[in-house]
Amino acid sequence: EVRRNYPIDVILYGASIKQDLSTDQVVNFSRLMHHDSAQVKFGTIARLVPQKDFPTLLGAFANVTRTIPGAHLYVVGDGPLSSDLRELTDSLEISNSVHWLGRTKYIQEFLANLDVFVLTSIYEGFGLVLLEAMERSLPILAANNSAIPEVLGADYAGLFPTGDVVNLTQLMLTMVDLDSRKNLAKESVARLPEFDAKRMCQSITITYLAAESH
Repeated sequence: EVRRNYPIDVILYGASIKQDLSTDQVVNFSRLMHHDSAQVKFGTIARLVPQKDFPTLLGAFANVTRTIPGAHLYVVGDGPLSSDLRELTDSLEISNSVHWLGRTKYIQEFLANLDVFVLTSIYEGFGLVLLEAMERSLPILAANNSAIPEVLGADYAGLFPTGDVVNLTQLMLTMVDLDSRKNLAKESVARLPEFDAKRMCQSITITYLAAESH
């Protein structure tokens, strides 16, 4: 609905999300997410709704556990699909490796206990949770659609085709290797300065001043 001959400036969203971790909550999550057999801890934060495409995440994770029985998946969030997704987890025979943690306000504390963050959404208006994962220096695997590649970068190595269980499975399997996780984390963290709140304010100011000059 924007006229084609109208000038458009894109200003990336700026967020001030850096927070000090609550020591008590870090300890609590460590206990909650402690599994002696855990080789790699995948996790996500999302409402349990169709938009988040949990069947793709659970299907890929089920494939991963066949190769890496010690993998675990942790889910923070709640929603109308809770019962259906638990039934799917049972049918995929991964109930012992998938942990539904419900809602929490201690997002940073949860992320601090993960090895890999995964987002399988079929669309995102922005995806603030990606910045929160980047803030914790986590490697991120995410569906390549809507605003997600704008946040992570169009050439980001952790992107996969939306709904592609096979491709996501392959990416998750590479995350078992510590060096692979570190390399992908460096790539995601490198984008974080692009979404600085002060930078956003400066860009808005420059845009308005330029408009006034015309």
